[in-house]
Amino acid sequence: MVSNIYRIWRNPSVGWFLRLAFSALILTLLSTQVDFVTVLDTLRSANVQFLVPAFVLFFVVRLIWAYQMSLGLAPLGMRLTTPRLFKVILIAGFYSLVLPGNLVAGGTASWYKLSRSNGRGIEAAALLVYFRIVNTLTLLGVGLLGMWLDPRLATPSFRAVVGVMFVGVVLAFLPFVSTAATDQVERVGRAVLRKLPLHGCLREKGPIIWKALKSFQELDSWTVVIVLGLSLLSHLLSTFVFYLLTLAIDIHLSVFVVGWVRSMLQLFEFLPISIAGLGVREVSLVLLLADYGIPETQALGCSLVIFATVVVGGIIGGLFEMWDVLRGGRRSRRSVAEEDQDAAVRGWFSTK
Repeated sequence: MVSNIYRIWRNPSVGWFLRLAFSALILTLLSTQVDFVTVLDTLRSANVQFLVPAFVLFFVVRLIWAYQMSLGLAPLGMRLTTPRLFKVILIAGFYSLVLPGNLVAGGTASWYKLSRSNGRGIEAAALLVYFRIVNTLTLLGVGLLGMWLDPRLATPSFRAVVGVMFVGVVLAFLPFVSTAATDQVERVGRAVLRKLPLHGCLREKGPIIWKALKSFQELDSWTVVIVLGLSLLSHLLSTFVFYLLTLAIDIHLSVFVVGWVRSMLQLFEFLPISIAGLGVREVSLVLLLADYGIPETQALGCSLVIFATVVVGGIIGGLFEMWDVLRGGRRSRRSVAEEDQDAAVRGWFSTK
């Protein structure tokens, strides 16, 4: 029964409808508890002086991601410019906006674009997995640091737990900077995978993907430092963007609170249970900010402003994708016309 439910959930059409229904249900329930007229008044009174730099920095962060990814292309034999990768990231943002699950939808779109450009599907998957893990670990590190520095959470026992988790995140970075750590992970991984009932395709492709991931060990130490530094910088800037958005709707929180709340929201939005995080983000933000005395209307206003940045980025990515599709169609028609012309010329000469 569980397998049947999972198969239904994985069906693209059914899954999309169920996730859309889930988002609609959550938003409907919220509308019964919150005065949306007040929420709209909050949005109308948003301070543009904070919104403009927040939107600019939103795109700066994605440009940093693009440059970060470009540093990992060399070991895989792939070549893409930073502007091209920036475009791919925005297009992935568009698909994250219209398809279920930010992580799955955006990752799939990015993989398709990268593999089509280079014809290296395994390497493109390895690149995305590598940077997804690095950036997620950095996200966790920033969030845990924010929790540790948040005065409201500053109990000795809680700080001890957070400190242990932070050390765990730091240790999780070791396979990305140490060959010895990578070899140890490989040995443990092989022992575990041998005992798991995996599909034959996964058993066949797994070692290939792992080999591609290990190729990142060829990066020199300085490049690794830059990659990790860019990951940290992107999350710090994203935290500042979140901070500016809260100020825009008159929410005043410590930057440490903003740091860990943003990290929690990002992790919740990874769950493929809604469309573009709708519903999940709103409920999470209302619950997380309630302990800080933030009214539900302001928390929802903050959520909608955050969603607006995602929508703007998605629209620009959608325009890029539409341009690529139209240009690809023109190229296809031109190729067919040229082939027909060549065939006609060859036919004319063959009659002579």
